[in-house]
Amino acid sequence: MRILFVPLSGATHYYPQVVLAWAFRAAGHDVRVAAQPSLTGVVARSGMTAVEVGRGYDFAEHATDLPAVVQRHLGRLPSSIEEAREIAATLPPEVLRELDEAKYLPQAAAAEAMAADLLEFTRGWRPDLVVADHAALTGPLVAERAGAPLVRNLYGPWTGATVPYPGRGMPVGDWPDVVRRLFERCGVEVREDYTAATVDPCPETMQVPGIARRVPVRHVPYNDSGPLPGWLREPPARPRVCVTLGTLTEKSVAGSTETLIQRIIAALAGFDVEIVIAARSSAGGSVGTLPANARVVHDLPLHLLLPSCAAIIHHGGAGNVMTAAYHAVPQIGVTQVPDNTFESESMAATGAGVSLRADRADADALKAAAATVLLEEGTGAAAARLRTEILAQPAPARVARTLLELVRAPVREPA
Repeated sequence: MRILFVPLSGATHYYPQVVLAWAFRAAGHDVRVAAQPSLTGVVARSGMTAVEVGRGYDFAEHATDLPAVVQRHLGRLPSSIEEAREIAATLPPEVLRELDEAKYLPQAAAAEAMAADLLEFTRGWRPDLVVADHAALTGPLVAERAGAPLVRNLYGPWTGATVPYPGRGMPVGDWPDVVRRLFERCGVEVREDYTAATVDPCPETMQVPGIARRVPVRHVPYNDSGPLPGWLREPPARPRVCVTLGTLTEKSVAGSTETLIQRIIAALAGFDVEIVIAARSSAGGSVGTLPANARVVHDLPLHLLLPSCAAIIHHGGAGNVMTAAYHAVPQIGVTQVPDNTFESESMAATGAGVSLRADRADADALKAAAATVLLEEGTGAAAARLRTEILAQPAPARVARTLLELVRAPVREPA
């Protein structure tokens, strides 16, 4: 059968799809990945075949549009969904409309650019099944036009369970005009939900209730490819702590000019540990002067590093949370935006780590969190239980067979 994967343009949205794509391919199915230009190299490194689409608009270049609008009106970003809702209730209608436009316009523009190429591609290569990122508007467009079942692919604790989205639980009357017009131009009926199944990798204690037609799957980490460094072939001489913060690395916190990475390193000074700062070479910037027990590594896949680690400090992203959970590594999530806060707090609720908001991550809070994950046996035991839950989930190969049953069920006629 022909299986089409539709990620968003960011690599971290594609990585959670890779192992399921491998499972389909290993079972002998024809698999393609619809990728914008910024993602085609990432797809190729994963061993899958990319179909380049959406050349006229790169979503990745506009991913910061909404935060920029929020910053302009509020002077800061809300750090949780609850805080965002409280703030939204105080804003005038014209500001809410501007925020809605900033939220949905990049998604709709990327979907329109991708849809034009994808609809042309699928006229000759008609997919039997479409597996799409839960936030990709292109997924339902292509699935409906091809008459194929749509599978949503989650990558961790899902904030969308509490935030409706067009085509994913949002009442038709609430759809933003820009998204409604896109679906109408593509000849697709506007409906509240298009989901035939939702693949959810969350272990049971982290699952969000209310996921439509949930299909649990075992999370198997993939964080890009690369060689195993020689220093990782030997066990560390002392407990190793991974620090990976994305763009938070260069942020100052709690009214200080000190960057967050510097504050974390200072907080770890009282512990006999090795510090490995994992960064992307494309991120640029500097972490400043490092102590003798710290090093920076670039572009090292996290699934290669974490098996040797006693703890990880990250920005709360789902990929970090789930990879650490798979390897039973206690975690500290230092978060700045609502999605990451939700994901990090879901992890912390299991006892497998600590969640802090970046603006509250002062020296004392970070030292206390480090003591919790490095010294308290209960945290390690909870992390081990989380790994056991993950391993109890159905393997991707089994889930691939389950999803193929959707193809054999009655589906909608091509639009």
